[in-house]
Amino acid sequence: MGHLAHTEPAPLAPSSADARQTAPPGAFNLILRALIAIGLIAGWVQLSQTPTYRSVEDLLWALEAGEVTQITMERPSADSEGSFPVEWEGPGRPAYSSYPYNSEGMPVTDSISDAPEAPDGFADADHRTRILEAASRAGVPVIERDIDTDHGGFRLNYAVIASLAACLLLVAGPQPRLATRWAWFWLGVIVPVAWLVFVVLEPTPWGRSEPSPPRSRRLTGGWALLLALALGAILTSNPWYRDLFPP
Repeated sequence: MGHLAHTEPAPLAPSSADARQTAPPGAFNLILRALIAIGLIAGWVQLSQTPTYRSVEDLLWALEAGEVTQITMERPSADSEGSFPVEWEGPGRPAYSSYPYNSEGMPVTDSISDAPEAPDGFADADHRTRILEAASRAGVPVIERDIDTDHGGFRLNYAVIASLAACLLLVAGPQPRLATRWAWFWLGVIVPVAWLVFVVLEPTPWGRSEPSPPRSRRLTGGWALLLALALGAILTSNPWYRDLFPP
């Protein structure tokens, strides 16, 4: 009996579409890609300035780590009890939360059960005292004023719209030259910044007036998925990226 040859899966797949040079796309394609790129960048800038919810324990840990530059709290009135907002700024996106407060100094039991243990010295204090003492120790200014707590509601997210447009362009547009459609899909879904790379480079790079040289192989979907997972793990270790694209 003959022996079956064992072959390893190739990360790059041959494509008949790459047997010829890829001509530069038309004006409509270039304009569409430019609009998508502008939408992605504008959406990410918008997202970086939009407050994100964090727990009070996250604020305390950020104060301990020196990652807070300013805190804004609402001053409770006399004989007040309930939940009060707090906002803070630092590297990355601004954040907000709420804390339970009892003006009579009774023990506060409405804490976040799933949050990590608070830093030493704050476990037995009420939440407001914990925040003020932590801010004092860290030298962070605290502004007390009325806070608009309307962080919800509908907001037009340009990045989401542009990402969907890039995905539609991937499906209905010209055949990609550097990677298969599935490869770009996994890269864009897991690492959103890949959509910007896609609209800049596919099917030919911006500003290229001559046909692109042919490619005999392209990155395939399975290998792109592994690459995207690896890139995602590396990028999410960066606080700025993690705030912008939570895992």
